[in-house]
Amino acid sequence: MFGNKKQKVTEIDPEKMGKIDSIIGLESVFTGNLDSMGTLRIDGRFKGDIKTKGDVFIGAKAMIEGNVQARNIFLGGQVIGDIKAAGRVELNAAAKLHGALEVGYLIIEEGAVFKGSCVTHRAVAAESPSEKETQRKKEIGSSQNA
Repeated sequence: MFGNKKQKVTEIDPEKMGKIDSIIGLESVFTGNLDSMGTLRIDGRFKGDIKTKGDVFIGAKAMIEGNVQARNIFLGGQVIGDIKAAGRVELNAAAKLHGALEVGYLIIEEGAVFKGSCVTHRAVAAESPSEKETQRKKEIGSSQNA
């Protein structure tokens, strides 16, 4: 009854990933800082800081010792360090985070481990240029009708 429940290890939904620009594979070890403009996938060991304007996907067997800053972060493995995301951070059931969080939206699945502090703020929506133009036209049209 108690304690017999097997923990299901959930992997990151591939449909959320889209285009991946850089991958640190399962059998890879990376030491140093990584600055990127695109989306990253980490499945191996990473020692250092990660900073990208894109998203970061951290696989179930990944281990990161360092800080991670990105638009959105999807955590399935372990991070020892601080996380800062303009948008959302998702900790799936197998995730372990030891550090401070600064995030727009936080989603924690049952079974995830989070030891640290968290500050949430309003998420910064990533709008495409066409969405901005549409919004601007709506604002101009409504001010002319007033």
